[in-house]
Amino acid sequence: MSVKQNSSVDYSLGTLSVEAGAVVEMHPAHAEVSELVREQTGEIKYKYKPQPGFKGKDYVQIRFAKGTNGTSESTLIKITKINLIVEE
Repeated sequence: MSVKQNSSVDYSLGTLSVEAGAVVEMHPAHAEVSELVREQTGEIKYKYKPQPGFKGKDYVQIRFAKGTNGTSESTLIKITKINLIVEE
């Protein structure tokens, strides 16, 4: 995913069911903003903004899992790595 220096980008990760969720497992090393937002529709968006003046490559790793009733571990659905390219 490409982003211009000193700007931000929203990346749609799709729609998840109510019992499924996502967490940022590894934040980009050069991020000013790195967060997941769940819309009311269930769509998950990743928001990224590079640190001021940063230009180059970075990445984020996001873990998707399905929840449980609290008595056991959540079930891993997938891990997604998004490569970020910050350009002038």
